[in-house]
Amino acid sequence: METSYKKINSVVYKEQKIWGGDGNEDYFQAFRSNRDDLYRSEKFFLPKVIKRVKNCLDVGCCCGGFSGIMKSYNPDLQYVGVDIIPRFIDIAKKRYPDSEFVVGDGTNLDFLDNKFDLVHSSGILHLNSRYRDIVKEMYRVSAKYVLCDFRLTEGSDVIGEMDVNLVGQEKSVGALPYIVLNIERHLEFLKALRPAALSIQVRGYAHPPSKLARIKVGRIYMAFFLITKENSANPATKVEINLNE
Repeated sequence: METSYKKINSVVYKEQKIWGGDGNEDYFQAFRSNRDDLYRSEKFFLPKVIKRVKNCLDVGCCCGGFSGIMKSYNPDLQYVGVDIIPRFIDIAKKRYPDSEFVVGDGTNLDFLDNKFDLVHSSGILHLNSRYRDIVKEMYRVSAKYVLCDFRLTEGSDVIGEMDVNLVGQEKSVGALPYIVLNIERHLEFLKALRPAALSIQVRGYAHPPSKLARIKVGRIYMAFFLITKENSANPATKVEINLNE
């Protein structure tokens, strides 16, 4: 039976509907559907973690390409993808009929607590003003792991804008917030999630902001976070950080 979603938050949709611009589905189908398309940062944790789990929720799945990527590592994986653009979900259902896809914005996931072994999100949280609400929901429905990425700085939080121009239109079709977070402040937010995480592992590297971003910071870290929720009864969360990969 297909999983239903509660109504999409209108504020989030107004901000994020830009992803549904004409031609963007061509980009996601052509470039984000096999192992060779993984970014360097995505390879830090995903290949190992995906082999440890039976099911996964992918928040911001676009046209479903990560279903194929994840199942190339774990063929028996039960994959569920959610995205805010209905057209992307329709495409994903046709491309990957052995997986499940539903429409949603990530801020109000219509799943029970601890539903999925792994909850994953790549490339969207630093472009969404409601990233904290999404992370809280991802953590709630995760039973073992949350795997997601952020853009980090050693200075204060910085918010700029990033043009969305995936298919090379002559003019940008619009912009999203481009959010760079202070490392320590963001870790405190993650450590405050309840029940407390058993561990938070961070791996990343210094990199200029996206060329499409307009932001007043020159050096940031592209970082993936692996949050282990499994068996977390002790409020003292172990933190491991390596931003020099």
